[in-house]
Amino acid sequence: MKNNYLKYTFISNGIFVFASSLLFPIFAIYISKFTPDLAMISLVASAFMVSTGFFLVLLTKVGHRIKNHSKYFVIGFLIRTITWFSFIFVTDIWHIIFLQIFLGLGEAVGSTIFEVIVAEHLNDGTMIEDYAVWKLIQSLSGAAAA
Repeated sequence: MKNNYLKYTFISNGIFVFASSLLFPIFAIYISKFTPDLAMISLVASAFMVSTGFFLVLLTKVGHRIKNHSKYFVIGFLIRTITWFSFIFVTDIWHIIFLQIFLGLGEAVGSTIFEVIVAEHLNDGTMIEDYAVWKLIQSLSGAAAA
């Protein structure tokens, strides 16, 4: 890959995908410490998905104002990282739901800005190859974590 900016963006996001993929399998076990109720566990998952959708809708309204994409890319990382570390301090299921909402914010901001950065830096001649490299990094990071 000739585009160094994309290479470093892919590597940093690949590490992040790896870390988040490590957390997914143990998350169900972690939640079950707080509740055996399957409906409540489903609520935890839907809190993340609904909040991600909500914040994506907000981004459609204000996204055109975002000029410094790299800054918001890092902000998305920070929101998710701080939220993941906050799980250490959870004492009940409602705290988990609250944190899932913040993870949704981080996901909406970070993932969307990542895609924008990739789109901005793709070269017409190597667009498919460059994007395929990202999908390969994403797949291998997830598989390595599993």
